[in-house]
Amino acid sequence: FSSMEGSSMSKAHSITVAVLLSFGASAPALAADVLETPQADAPKISGYVEGYLAGVNWSQGRQSDTDFGYGGAARINVPFNERWNAQGDLAGDWINVKSEDATIGMYSAALHGYWRDPGSFAVGAFANWQGTSFDGEMSDLYAIMAGPEAQVYIDNVTLYGQAYFGQLRSKSSGDQNGTWGVRGVARYYVQPNIRLSAEAAYFSVDIGSGINTVAFAAQGDYRFDNSPVSVFGRYQFENLSVAGTSFAFDSHKLSVGLRLAFGTNTLLDEDRSGATMDIFRSNVAANFAVD
Repeated sequence: FSSMEGSSMSKAHSITVAVLLSFGASAPALAADVLETPQADAPKISGYVEGYLAGVNWSQGRQSDTDFGYGGAARINVPFNERWNAQGDLAGDWINVKSEDATIGMYSAALHGYWRDPGSFAVGAFANWQGTSFDGEMSDLYAIMAGPEAQVYIDNVTLYGQAYFGQLRSKSSGDQNGTWGVRGVARYYVQPNIRLSAEAAYFSVDIGSGINTVAFAAQGDYRFDNSPVSVFGRYQFENLSVAGTSFAFDSHKLSVGLRLAFGTNTLLDEDRSGATMDIFRSNVAANFAVD
């Protein structure tokens, strides 16, 4: 996209803004068996680290390309008592963009605070920072956002909702552009160590014409019995459009990864008593960070 000129380049720069703010996890199915809700006898610190490799395909009109991506995340949950919890997240995603001959990255840091009853629901709020880089040099743009989040536990199904309001800011110009978004996730546990999940999200950035992103994702996780190790596969689709124009951008990301957990015994245990919160991570935000 570095070859885009004039208004097209302006749009591409604005697109960075929208996708940068895109904010990830995970598809319900009907179950024949009801899983027993895990009982947390004593709250304990828990969390996990994970990494993945991915292929990212993006297209605008007839122009299309596929790039190699990779990334990872670390999350830790600290209970203050039987109900109150704080969770911290760090995540990084990188793409080797062939058309730019460069590696572009997106970074995020989040803090969640919430009250949880492992047998029924969790409710709280989160704050998040996101930024991008080009060949290791941080972009001038960054985003900050905050909002409420909640989970409902129904036997072997977890329903998760988030909403946020925030700003995209420029360090050099001091510009501040409003943004908002909503996200819904459903996680279904076939067994305590087999999870299927899906999500849908919508995000909007107010920069002249509205820049809107619609995203859908599906993921499967399997944790080896009596082990902290799990594997996962994820597919994520995003459509970005600019209101009042014909500009549209689609991206598809297929990733496989490995996770190492601590402080929990199963994926279901992690969901109900561990680091259960997360944020949305965009497919190819960094592809448009080149000015």
